[in-house]
Amino acid sequence: MNFEASAGGADRYFRGLLSGLDALGVPYLAAAFGKSAETGPSASRRISLGPPTAPLSARWCALRRFGKYAFSESPTRLLAAHFALYAAPLVSLRNAPPLVAHFHGSWAAESAAEGEGRIAVAAKALVERYVLARAHHCIVLSNAFRELLTKSCGVVGERITVIPGGVDTERFSCPRADRAALRRHLGWPEDKRILLCVRRLARRMGLEELLKALAQVVHAHPDAHLIIAGKGIMEKPLREMASALGLEASVQFVGFLPEVSLPLAYAASEVSLVPSQTLEGFGLVTLESLACGTPVLVTPVGGLPEAVSGLAPSLVLPGADAGALADGLNCALRGGLPSSEACRAYAESFAWRNIARRVLAVYEGASR
Repeated sequence: MNFEASAGGADRYFRGLLSGLDALGVPYLAAAFGKSAETGPSASRRISLGPPTAPLSARWCALRRFGKYAFSESPTRLLAAHFALYAAPLVSLRNAPPLVAHFHGSWAAESAAEGEGRIAVAAKALVERYVLARAHHCIVLSNAFRELLTKSCGVVGERITVIPGGVDTERFSCPRADRAALRRHLGWPEDKRILLCVRRLARRMGLEELLKALAQVVHAHPDAHLIIAGKGIMEKPLREMASALGLEASVQFVGFLPEVSLPLAYAASEVSLVPSQTLEGFGLVTLESLACGTPVLVTPVGGLPEAVSGLAPSLVLPGADAGALADGLNCALRGGLPSSEACRAYAESFAWRNIARRVLAVYEGASR
């Protein structure tokens, strides 16, 4: 994984889980690429494997060196991996311990959805199946991904445990009392109804459908203002689409938001949006928004309904197309969303300490 700030949910899950294990006092050794920002007592538990931009051969060599050290020099009882590509050189080591694989989604399927070539997709699928076939147990974020794991890699039910994602409820606890001040700080309009979408700008994230929906919404709610936070290959096409739809005054692309700014952004918004079209395992942004007291509307895709339906089924949109998004947004802007207090109380059950305790139970079972 990557210790540094990333737009990817798997990296954020990785860092959040480590914080939960720290809170429980669990001994571990974490290896990832990039530099860890941890400066507390747990900093010594985190080993950098070098820059994430290094050639793949160099990254694999670093992984194998780490594995040979960790599996022989310390009493390693378990290997927990979050990405098949980086688990592959470790599970092939002679003295590798039992593997628990965190399945954050199909690497091959995501690549196919983004239009990657057939040979590359087939190679990624081969790596995934190789690693997951060797896993003692797999952890997935939702029942939707349980089904995907079985379908794509043939992992059967008794080897899979569903544990949702988590949220740092202390960091994502920005008060929403003075939204105007938060918006001034962020450079956002103070006199608009802010709709926030924090997403990697990729095809499967549904941002094109969201822009089409906004073009319908602004007729009934001309003060609706969409903030799109993130970066990716779709930025230029999305900007061009917003212009073609006449949304220049209603859409603002703010790029990648530093993690320190995310709580402010959620708290400054009236509602968050997760318009994913496919392959969404859970959506950590849903919990982050709720922890800040901001309701979040999601499409009925993958594990997104499982993330929010326990709070209010109305937060799940009737579909993922522009019409369904527009209907949901119009309804939300007319009122009827859960209160800030209800959102925060719901998010508390997903605190990383609680999620880490459930993950730890799987680890302990696999290491016996």
